[in-house]
Amino acid sequence: MNFEGKDIYFEEAFHILDNISKDLDSDENDLEKSFELYKRGIELCKICEEELKRLELQIEYFDL
Repeated sequence: MNFEGKDIYFEEAFHILDNISKDLDSDENDLEKSFELYKRGIELCKICEEELKRLELQIEYFDL
């Protein structure tokens, strides 16, 4: 999957998302920075959801 012009995998996306969550919890960001972090987080959530859905389909296929 692609994020910011590079291939990224679930584990890396999840790790970055965790860091973004921690950054958003801190009060060190202004509104603009928080919004940028939020947008990146949404993109990463989509990557994670797509990967989980793909794996779920594989599980359903092999669980016949």
